[in-house]
Amino acid sequence: MEDKLIFDIGFHKGEDSKYYLEQGYKVIAIEANPLLVEFGNKKFIKYINSGQLILLNKGIANTNETLKFWINDKCSEWSSFDKDIGCRDNTPCHVVEVECIKTTDLINIYGLPYYIKIDIEGYDIYCIESLGSNQIPKYISCEAQQLEWLDRMYEKGYRKFKIINQADRFNELSIEKEKSKIQHYKRYLINGIMHRTSDIIDWKFPIKSSGPFGENTKGNWQTIDEIKKLYIEYHQFEKKKPLSSISWFDFHATF
Repeated sequence: MEDKLIFDIGFHKGEDSKYYLEQGYKVIAIEANPLLVEFGNKKFIKYINSGQLILLNKGIANTNETLKFWINDKCSEWSSFDKDIGCRDNTPCHVVEVECIKTTDLINIYGLPYYIKIDIEGYDIYCIESLGSNQIPKYISCEAQQLEWLDRMYEKGYRKFKIINQADRFNELSIEKEKSKIQHYKRYLINGIMHRTSDIIDWKFPIKSSGPFGENTKGNWQTIDEIKKLYIEYHQFEKKKPLSSISWFDFHATF
């Protein structure tokens, strides 16, 4: 394992890579959207020229082949290899073909990272599943979209977990806060201000970033069953309505 190596799977506009690079990590970044890769090559040219950042125009999948990638023309972070996700809410989108690589092959080429951040709109599971038994980073995070993804991380050997609320400045999920209308409107206001000022203020953790990782994440590590209980209580599956309409989460895990 290389302690100063991070994989940023879902580079987007470099919201996370910027923080990793400034902390001195070498970053291997994966981004399927060629327009965002072009943007990243210009914005991070200093780090690319120094070799600290390698930005690849590829996708992560369960196969090494070229797949259709749906670019959302209204909201770039919604772009996905899944058309239903990439073109959600009937927003305009267009398709391109992108060469894909499995996580295991990426590790074989660049080494085992200390941390792997995954945010690839529905394809996170393929990134986790293709990790080999001897290719397990110390820390990993992915979007908290399905409980199955927790199970896959557990099967890979992870035993300590957190569920982090990206809409609540990267605090751990609090059911009481999610039930509070005051907290809801406070969060809506703060996030709106951050979003509208993102072009003029250099936020350490922008509104669309994954935030801190590893031991710098807030809250205590918990068991998989404790995290599942929180996830289920928040989503209220029996009512088919989550506690909040503006929160979104990441799972974090370690050994």
